Amino acid sequence: MDRKTIIFVFVAAVGLMVWGYLRDGGNEYADQEVTLNSNEAQTVQAMMEQLQQSTNFLTDYLIQGASPMAREQLHQRAQQIQGARSVSIRSASWTGDYFRVHISSPTEGDAGAEHWFLLAADEAGTLKLVGVQH
Repeated sequence: MDRKTIIFVFVAAVGLMVWGYLRDGGNEYADQEVTLNSNEAQTVQAMMEQLQQSTNFLTDYLIQGASPMAREQLHQRAQQIQGARSVSIRSASWTGDYFRVHISSPTEGDAGAEHWFLLAADEAGTLKLVGVQH
């Protein structure tokens, strides 16, 4: 083979590898959907049900070192959930190191609010609330 053919084959092979990597989901920050009956989703469901009962549980579920702004936004969402008829997870996914959960909390007489919570694992591996997403 001549030099041009070798270069062409090399470039084509590298191009195919890059294309395959991008199609294969090699992007660690792409959403990776989680089923609603997974351990993570069930943990968050139990967490939200306790927050529906009382906002006093919020301090137990906050990640250590959460910013004051994140604490305030999480407290507001916990108060909204507390007035809900029920709390259910609509969808859940991992995005990098963060677990993102879409929560529905219908109230009496209307469809209620939709909330997006961000969670991350603490040092012990337990999911803790980090913040909310607008």
